[in-house]
Amino acid sequence: MKNNRLIGVAVICFLTVAAFAGGLSKYKGWDKTPQGYLMTADERAQWANVKTDDDADKFVKDFLARRSPDFPDQVNRATAAADKYFTTGKTPGSLTERGRMAIILGPPSAMSVVNTPVRGAMRSPSGGALTNANGGGGGDTSGGGSTEDYMGAANNAHAGDSMIHTYSFTYDANRMPPKFGGALTVAIGVDPSGKELIDRGMKAQLDRVYEMVAQSKLAQPAAK
Repeated sequence: MKNNRLIGVAVICFLTVAAFAGGLSKYKGWDKTPQGYLMTADERAQWANVKTDDDADKFVKDFLARRSPDFPDQVNRATAAADKYFTTGKTPGSLTERGRMAIILGPPSAMSVVNTPVRGAMRSPSGGALTNANGGGGGDTSGGGSTEDYMGAANNAHAGDSMIHTYSFTYDANRMPPKFGGALTVAIGVDPSGKELIDRGMKAQLDRVYEMVAQSKLAQPAAK
């Protein structure tokens, strides 16, 4: 009986501590959503210190306030396009690296898909050091051709077969942030299991570009 009372007290103490500790529920994983993709490095550092939904709610409101009023609509449209064209199995397209890139950078100037039979050990799309692309990817999808035009080839690539599908995205210099200083071509492979493959160096370059785009989305202070 004494042991039962001790256990009961311990459970009550644990629940009390958990209640005060709070934690993310509504906003759990928000940093890995299309809106969260466009946090700047400074905002990501701030998000790392967010521990409760109340804090997260304030953070997200401040995050949106620093951007244009149509920012949520831009992200929603880009997310819908990514989900339509890059969904693989049960993974929504907006949670793939291909979808994330399309959401953040918008439609590329050109895109192609090359299907290669799997033979022996798989290599990265451009032959460099291999890494798994982070799941996921908001940006504006306007300008430079329609979504139907630039993603139409994606419908011909299907995970689960015996092919590696290598997506090649090209962004002309005028579609890139001015600070980047040139054009960009990215190759992302998708193996038969649906796993994405990308060179480590290319992933690091994409992360640098993503930060440039995130910075550009911040509202400029009004001139005095």
